[in-house]
Amino acid sequence: MLISIIFGIGGKGRSIEHIVEITKLLNILQPEELAPMALTIQPGTILEKQVESGEFIQATPPQILEEEKYLLEKS
Repeated sequence: MLISIIFGIGGKGRSIEHIVEITKLLNILQPEELAPMALTIQPGTILEKQVESGEFIQATPPQILEEEKYLLEKS
């Protein structure tokens, strides 16, 4: 089983919550492969509008690194 995960999708405010829950899920599912990605805001999307309005605040690069570190340590 291949599972894709997107680091940073929880945004700045939910970065830790996101990776904790993803790690729990991965430990239950035990996938054979992971396809990790970092969130990229695409032009013209709803998420881009949410970023522009301040409704969604992107996770910082250090937060994304913390997500990656947590996943490696806890899975």
